[in-house]
Amino acid sequence: MAQVYDKFVVDVKVKRDSIITAVQNDSNSRFLDVYLKDNGLPIDLAGHEVRIYCRKPEDGGEIYNNGVITEAANGRCQFPLTDQTLAKVGYVEVQIMIYYQNVQILQTMEFKIHVVKSLFSKNAVQSSNEYGALVVLYQTYTKPMI
Repeated sequence: MAQVYDKFVVDVKVKRDSIITAVQNDSNSRFLDVYLKDNGLPIDLAGHEVRIYCRKPEDGGEIYNNGVITEAANGRCQFPLTDQTLAKVGYVEVQIMIYYQNVQILQTMEFKIHVVKSLFSKNAVQSSNEYGALVVLYQTYTKPMI
């Protein structure tokens, strides 16, 4: 299955200006591959948990999911960009939170994911009517009899 990983460094003391871009309605294919740092040094995530909090554009809906620590000593972790994260076009506000013994101990500065409109709309396809069987029946019964 095709998967795309946006690799980037998040320093907990620095506001991140660059923006990640993703396409609306992508599903099970986009991931954030994050290196968490403090003043340029890796944050050791051994014994910790990481979670991602997102606020969607327009309706302000919230996403709060667990991440996976992939290299604890290097502060590396990954987060899937879920269907709900990519449901609305616009700028998703994001923070990563580090937990120790199920208590939040550290948050990153906010960064953004720019969700761009997909030309292919799942909603339009799902909500349209399709009468393929009726078309075939009509064509069958309107043929001239010989």
